[in-house]
Amino acid sequence: MPRSRLRFDELIKDRERIGMLIEGSCVSNIRNGYKVLPEYQEWKKHREFIATAIHKSGTILDIGCANGFLLLCLQNWTDKKLVPYGIDTNYSAVSDARRLFPRQRRNFVNMSMAELAKSREYGLPSKLDIIYWAVGDNLQFSIKENRKLVSECLKRVKNGGRLILGFYDPSRRKNLRRISQLRGGGFKIQKVIKNRYHHGLLLAILEPGAA
Repeated sequence: MPRSRLRFDELIKDRERIGMLIEGSCVSNIRNGYKVLPEYQEWKKHREFIATAIHKSGTILDIGCANGFLLLCLQNWTDKKLVPYGIDTNYSAVSDARRLFPRQRRNFVNMSMAELAKSREYGLPSKLDIIYWAVGDNLQFSIKENRKLVSECLKRVKNGGRLILGFYDPSRRKNLRRISQLRGGGFKIQKVIKNRYHHGLLLAILEPGAA
């Protein structure tokens, strides 16, 4: 087993630290009206299915990477070799991601996805093998400007790569509606993957040339 995998296995035994890392990924856990640290197994049930959409080794960009913990998990949930990159508008979150990936700290930058066309100016690759974007629950693709964001993401994906869109609204109906909006906007969805534990959670897979 690779040393990185061994270190991860040790890390997830530290319940308090893992809970704080998950919280730093913009996930909270409310139980009986009180905020408690999120549990790793529940987090894994919600997010591990992203790894099934990763079809090749290479570079991966997480849009809205927060503290980078999801990328660390994806590296350990898949047998593919991933080189992590992340962008976030929250400077503190980017600093946390750099601490989590000290050897690749330059791969994490403070920028918005609207600036993707300037990726090289920020020291990021102009194109990547995989781009992952957890789409905000209130973002609708019936709006032209939001569809432009998807088009810009696809421009940054290498041939043979993938754009993975994550839909995490608890309502499956709302998530399917937004995927339908993408199709109506001219995007070809290669595949929709559902989470087997929480059927409302969906991934939409797009590939270059899909718009």
